[in-house]
Amino acid sequence: PNGSYLACMCLNARSILPKRFDLLAYICCHKVDVLAVTETFLDSSICDAEICPLSYSMFRRDRSRHGGGVLIFVRDNLQVIPRYDLSNFCDELLWLEICTPVGPVLFGVFYRPPTQGVDNLVALCNCLLSIAQHHIILCGDFNLTFINWSLTFPTVSSLAANYMCDLVCDKSAGGSSNP
Repeated sequence: PNGSYLACMCLNARSILPKRFDLLAYICCHKVDVLAVTETFLDSSICDAEICPLSYSMFRRDRSRHGGGVLIFVRDNLQVIPRYDLSNFCDELLWLEICTPVGPVLFGVFYRPPTQGVDNLVALCNCLLSIAQHHIILCGDFNLTFINWSLTFPTVSSLAANYMCDLVCDKSAGGSSNP
């Protein structure tokens, strides 16, 4: 970690391969410890060495070159245990256990295609219930654009009460604005 904190970043790549050099430059400039990526558009024909930065390890779950997929880059100086037992709740969910000076943290990335029903969300909730006693960082693209966040729970105060926050900085996907 960078001193006393873990520098984490999450992005929706919408095809990481053509953007890999920009991504590598960003990671180097901002000294990111952990980077979660959704919509990688990768499959088994793309080897890890084509996209993984030096001094990082990569963990990925591919869907196809036409959509989906998640991955996590982790700086090599961090001890990491892939948690495949937790990742099997959904096809586009990936969990790692990262050892930090304050103890283990479960770091996950989740992607839900916009046309998908709620089954993966239910599976994700079941997964979260099974690990509720751990320190958790979960990020991703949940594609919940059908929810009017100004009228529907969870509210900002209910998120805060459960130590959650919405960190959307860019509404370029056309989602509704959060309060």
